[in-house]
Amino acid sequence: RFHAQPIACPACGPRVWLIQGNEGRAASGSFTGQEALATGPAAIARARQLLYQGAIVAIKGLGGFHLACDATNQ
Repeated sequence: RFHAQPIACPACGPRVWLIQGNEGRAASGSFTGQEALATGPAAIARARQLLYQGAIVAIKGLGGFHLACDATNQ
């Protein structure tokens, strides 16, 4: 779409963090990042490691959550 580029500025653009999910508890909209297990590139690396170990990772986007898993893992 024309002029629909997301903000990609490293100072004010997308932010990445990894938090431990709790069953039955929705993530708060007022998340401050204080409970983050990892942020930035370390969060991506940790999510990759979790997927490799067989975990399910929820990725929050503009339209909701995407669930990621290793489909080859029994």
